[in-house]
Amino acid sequence: MHNDPGYGAADTRQFVNGCLWIKRSGASWCHLPERYGQWQTVYRRFNRWHHAGVWEKVFEMLVADPGNEYLMFDTDILHAYQ
Repeated sequence: MHNDPGYGAADTRQFVNGCLWIKRSGASWCHLPERYGQWQTVYRRFNRWHHAGVWEKVFEMLVADPGNEYLMFDTDILHAYQ
């Protein structure tokens, strides 16, 4: 996350919101709204974070925080693929 050169906090927030939009909507990457940036760029960065284990670290930190009263997963928005 912090070692992604060229990205500031606002860009990172926009990127994460774009990734969450994709996961919530179930849409394919090419349908990502333009407000989140070019879908190819967001997709590449998503994959970099995936392969670097960043997403796992983020969710481990969220789960480990006992004061995080807003963390919840809604099974209506989680999709399982073969």
